[in-house]
Amino acid sequence: MNLIRYYSKYKWALVTLDLFLLNISFWLTIYLKGWVPLWFDKETGFNINTQWGMFIPYSFLILLYFQYAKLYKIQSIYENGIHVFTLIKTLFFTTAGFLFFQFLLNDFQIVSRLFYLNFYIISSVLFSFFRPVMIHLISKQSIFQDKVIIMGAGKKGKAMLNIFENKIKIKNVIGFLDDNMDEKEIEGVPLLGKIDNITEIASTYNANVFLLAIDNITRHRFFEIFGVCQRNNLNLSVSSDYLNVLNEKLEVDIFDEFGMVRFRGDSDNKFLLLTKRIFDLTLTTIGIICLLPFYLLTALVIKLTSRGPVIYQQVRIGKKGKPFNFLKFRSMYMNSDNDAERKQTMQEFIKGNEGFSNKKIVNQKRITPIGKILRKYNLDELPQLFNVIKGDMSLVGPRPCITAEWKVYEDWQRLRLNTIPGCTGVWQVTGKGEVDFEETVLMDIFYNQNFSPWLDLKIILRTIPAMLLGKGDN
Repeated sequence: MNLIRYYSKYKWALVTLDLFLLNISFWLTIYLKGWVPLWFDKETGFNINTQWGMFIPYSFLILLYFQYAKLYKIQSIYENGIHVFTLIKTLFFTTAGFLFFQFLLNDFQIVSRLFYLNFYIISSVLFSFFRPVMIHLISKQSIFQDKVIIMGAGKKGKAMLNIFENKIKIKNVIGFLDDNMDEKEIEGVPLLGKIDNITEIASTYNANVFLLAIDNITRHRFFEIFGVCQRNNLNLSVSSDYLNVLNEKLEVDIFDEFGMVRFRGDSDNKFLLLTKRIFDLTLTTIGIICLLPFYLLTALVIKLTSRGPVIYQQVRIGKKGKPFNFLKFRSMYMNSDNDAERKQTMQEFIKGNEGFSNKKIVNQKRITPIGKILRKYNLDELPQLFNVIKGDMSLVGPRPCITAEWKVYEDWQRLRLNTIPGCTGVWQVTGKGEVDFEETVLMDIFYNQNFSPWLDLKIILRTIPAMLLGKGDN
């Protein structure tokens, strides 16, 4: 999947418009000051090329802030009042940021603060008018619309149809799938067939998105459909109570009262993977250099307080089932990992057996005194930074599993390791100890298909206080 296909076409249209409006606002501000015909004013020393040379790259940073302000999310752009208010507020902060940037460079060739005020006013007017117009225009063009097939023609499915027809017009519902209805049409939209025939229907109708909105769906049926969509690389949006853990803890789309979680059919985006690798290597190298004294001190204490190596190595399962040597500071006495009871408990957890949530996987008697401190603050995990350098792991991603766990995974559960495992992840900072195994797998798959440097940074920043508060003792 290339970067163009990774994001919806309407987002690229808005990004192009935003970039144009930012630079035209800058040009108009200069024009109103009477500077454009001069290009270089010997009296003031103002050089348009110099100023524009700084503003053009800054305009791309403004677009990133637009993304942070959710100005490209569907539910935001169709709420006109909130949309315009958010635009004006965001432009204020970005204009103030450019003023501060000029101050740091000690470069006030543009002279007065009035210039920035004029830019803010002009850009606010242009964005408040042209962005809603663009949204209206692209909503009417089929090239920008997602072709949606709704699975479930019950109350929830019909409600989603109503939302897409009357509010979120960028989504074009081309049909329903339902196992329990024989009608040819549902509220004017054709019933295309049974959900079990989803793979054939996907190839026939060339739908962009399948929306799962079945009323009172059983847990088994939910994960069965989810697995089929994932294995066939189908873009799936889900509105289900089984994803409440994601609705509550992550940023998801909200349409009226319905939470909507998106799972992309293909997460192998080479550009984003390259960006992620550069991000990992940069932060990891800095981290290892800063932590070097801690590494040496910890190694010395471990060596002096118990028999055995400083570093504990264990075979873990990485990307797409590939094994690798997983590194940790040794926190247990020698031969403590040959624990059949622990492996059985983990397998019961994966299979969803009741009564697991209050059990401790690790036998506390086998942990060394220094190990208790290391495990409490997750400091035993720090050698995994060298796994990151080697390329076996990433800073953020699904946690690697042991071989015994991998053997009892269902096919769809193995999808959590379709990407490089990480030192920390979504589950570790949002739901640790509060969710069951299937929910952790959903979190991991959601991350795999929605990762970005920004999301990675947020997870890392939330991991640090979790470590300092000592939430890793079990």
